[in-house]
Amino acid sequence: MKNTLMLTFLLVLLSLSYRVEAQFILKNSAIPLGNDCYQLTPDEKSTTGQIWNEKKLDLEKDFTIEATINLGAKNSGADGITFILQSSCLFEGSGAGGIGVSGIKPSFIVEFDTFRNSSQGDPPDESGKDHIAMFRNGVIKHNSFYHLNNDVGSIRTVVVDDMENGEDIPVRFTWIALDKSLGIYYMDSLILRYKVNMFNDIFGDETLVYWGFTAGTGGSSNKQSVCITSFPRDEALVDNNTCSLSIENFREKSIDIFPNPVRNILHVNFKSEIITPSLELFDLNGKQIKVVNNMLLNNNISLNSLASGTYFIKIRNQQRVIINKILKL
Repeated sequence: MKNTLMLTFLLVLLSLSYRVEAQFILKNSAIPLGNDCYQLTPDEKSTTGQIWNEKKLDLEKDFTIEATINLGAKNSGADGITFILQSSCLFEGSGAGGIGVSGIKPSFIVEFDTFRNSSQGDPPDESGKDHIAMFRNGVIKHNSFYHLNNDVGSIRTVVVDDMENGEDIPVRFTWIALDKSLGIYYMDSLILRYKVNMFNDIFGDETLVYWGFTAGTGGSSNKQSVCITSFPRDEALVDNNTCSLSIENFREKSIDIFPNPVRNILHVNFKSEIITPSLELFDLNGKQIKVVNNMLLNNNISLNSLASGTYFIKIRNQQRVIINKILKL
């Protein structure tokens, strides 16, 4: 019995030291919720969040990505979530109407938009309605060249019932390499399809692309999240990371975080001078518990007031973000 308990304890320690996001890199406000679920933005104004798979997709092979998206429960909120394919080394776009993706190019984007931005040519405001559309090259403007045609009909922007209903909405993205077509399914219905040679039209000769989800808020906000239920784990994914997405070196070489598990004081020590580091502490529901700005080389973070349980800490500076899971005893 003692050996079993010791083995269980060691396994817990190993899981705590392992990189939380495992297969996905998180940017800005994004935090992990467990089981391939990620909060992209908290219910706060003027934020963005992005998650990216570490490996590239091969557009010469078929793939299907399935997920559920949750756009929050405030009908007056903003701004939405996107699914994106891109071949550059840009992983952070602007928020608000840019939905965390504006400026990333070359790229193919599917927006699930919950806020009408008239300056971007969004469809007329209808009570209890939102919209979905496809764009290219980091420009989300319905009245522009960047708004892509829909092969499922003449309607390029699909108006749907309120997506800010607090529910997990199933979506699916299916690429057929032979047809060079990408189908977008919303609540199990095919609503959009892009059927143009994506290689020539968007990515040139590039057949390997990064993929992920983004979200943004502006003057209005919502808690927005995504759960990835199925994605390629075989030959459709290529380990060809040319953009230094990994954050392992930043964590292992630059920061000591101990003890873990922790009872009262968590020590966060930087091994070298880091420019304007900050720390955020979240619970498993994605609620921000504590913020520490302008950290020193050696920091003692008091956790005395916290209940026992699992928390996430996010440490960022001007270039990097790391996330670690801690257990409060």
